[in-house]
Amino acid sequence: MEVSSMHIRETVREDLPAVADIHVKAWRKEARHLFSADTMASWTVEDRLRKWEKNFAGATSGGTKMYTAEQDGKVVGFGLGGTMRDAKLRIRYTGEVYALFIHPDYQERGAGTKLLEEIMGHLQEIGHKRAALWVPSSFSSASYFQKHAQGPLMEDETTIKGTTLKEEAYGWDKIIVQPKQEKTYM
Repeated sequence: MEVSSMHIRETVREDLPAVADIHVKAWRKEARHLFSADTMASWTVEDRLRKWEKNFAGATSGGTKMYTAEQDGKVVGFGLGGTMRDAKLRIRYTGEVYALFIHPDYQERGAGTKLLEEIMGHLQEIGHKRAALWVPSSFSSASYFQKHAQGPLMEDETTIKGTTLKEEAYGWDKIIVQPKQEKTYM
């Protein structure tokens, strides 16, 4: 029986088609019960790819880093983080996890945890001692952060394509990162 391995690395422009595909598929899985079929159909890989290509340079500069998770040579997830954007949270949490998406076929296999560890390592390297993130409370991923972070720290609302979603912020009062090692996980 062959053991598959997972590798975490910085995202490169050539990863963007896979990133766009993961972004759309993961979003559709999480949001399918919240939006109309027409709205769901409007989230396309082509549109998301155009947005990632346009914004990639900005998403990977100025203290922000983006990482991909590969399993057996296939990109299965991505995440990015940098300095906190929310003025209220920034009082205590200076680092932020901006995004963390795993392809639905690869969820609950450790890719999200490994990406989160890599993002936290980056945040620690650039001087952040605490970090937080926002997640829609109706998303299944919220339960992960309820178990592995403090919170909800704050609640807010965001409107996406005419639908208002409740969001919750979760945080880590101390970024704890394992010593740097090879980025291959079994």
